[in-house]
Amino acid sequence: EQIDGLGMGLHHSPTLAKIFMAHHETKWLNECPLGFKPVLYRRYVDDCFLLFKHESHANKFLNYLNDKHNNIRFTCELENNLKLPFLDILITRDNTSFCTSVFRKQTFTGMAISLFSHCDFKYKLNCIKTLICRGFRICSSFHSVHLEFVFLKNFFKNNGYPHSLIDKCVCKFLKDSFQGCQISTARKKRFLYLFAIFWVPIGET
Repeated sequence: EQIDGLGMGLHHSPTLAKIFMAHHETKWLNECPLGFKPVLYRRYVDDCFLLFKHESHANKFLNYLNDKHNNIRFTCELENNLKLPFLDILITRDNTSFCTSVFRKQTFTGMAISLFSHCDFKYKLNCIKTLICRGFRICSSFHSVHLEFVFLKNFFKNNGYPHSLIDKCVCKFLKDSFQGCQISTARKKRFLYLFAIFWVPIGET
């Protein structure tokens, strides 16, 4: 999943890699047969997120991409039990809609800046605010937001923070977020298959 093979040690290499991929992926998508062309294609650095009308289209598109450039090979991850992680988001398919929540890898240690560490309190407070904002923005339902806030409350408690401080940060964030705002209902989406794809230069691991 790394793009070190494109000379990522140089300062301008990430920009050149992005230009390279943007040029080729546009061409490849335009030339892709309509029989298995993805409904949606989005890329963040070397991770791509795609939606297909049918599950069988995923491998066809993967084989199509792997025939396009001698120095690049793509790998893919299909949804499992209607779920697919992409970056730090867990996407769940529910027939006509998608639900999102925060994704944490199995290597997640549960450690954060300890309340008793020799670090300015503003950094500890900003850590709480950042994760609260992140959870709120990623989660697509109030239920998943609630579960994330409960998780964060226990997470910070295990790192020495009092519940009262977490509750205060959550209440302030929600008050600032919804003040003068109207909540709109989410639009339903078509039945689609989730498919994540990762590209890597040949010879890299």
